Amino acid sequence: MTVNGGFAQYALHHVGALYRLPDRVGADDAVLLTTAGTGLYGLETAGGYVAGQDVVVFGPGAVGLMTVQLCKRMGAARVILVGTRESRLRLGRDLGADHTVDATETDPVRAVLDLTSGQGADLVIEASGGLDAPDQCGRAVRRGGKILFLAFYPEPVRLDLSGVIRKDVTLYTARGEGGGNVRRGVALAAAGMLRCGELITHRFALEDIGEAFRVLRERAGEPLKVVVVP
Repeated sequence: MTVNGGFAQYALHHVGALYRLPDRVGADDAVLLTTAGTGLYGLETAGGYVAGQDVVVFGPGAVGLMTVQLCKRMGAARVILVGTRESRLRLGRDLGADHTVDATETDPVRAVLDLTSGQGADLVIEASGGLDAPDQCGRAVRRGGKILFLAFYPEPVRLDLSGVIRKDVTLYTARGEGGGNVRRGVALAAAGMLRCGELITHRFALEDIGEAFRVLRERAGEPLKVVVVP
């Protein structure tokens, strides 16, 4: 997977990337903590607080669902989750999303504007990787609001920059889980403030790793987080 050998018996990594797990944090929690770190790093980059704000999260994947939890723990007034799969939206509601929007049935921009009295959200987080999502974020954010991009895209995307400039919107990006935010994720999990294991949908033994990759690649059985257990 990397130059250091993701499938090797031993792999070289910097000691700073190692974190001691408290007794309360099990293996199921641990596999999601770097994902939580991505959300934490993004939120820190975008200002570090969401208390009292309306937040929209596009994409109920692992990053999006962990970020929903983080926003609620940080005091967001309302979290609106946008996605295309009802099973993931249902999980998002269970994890704390105040409202969910099925983008296959409803225009997500119109839904966000309706829920915010036409104002738009204070912070819109793009974690879906959908090609239409960046432009939808630009139309769903309020004047003077923020957009945080956490996703990668298979090809160039469209975003009406003139529209976001006219609204004085600030754009942020965050790659990975920098700034020591995995350590913060560990602390939140140890305090019982994150639900990680519920995002794991598939488990495979090491000898079945090929099947694990097939399930993930083909999205067989609606995988969310696929774990290989050695």
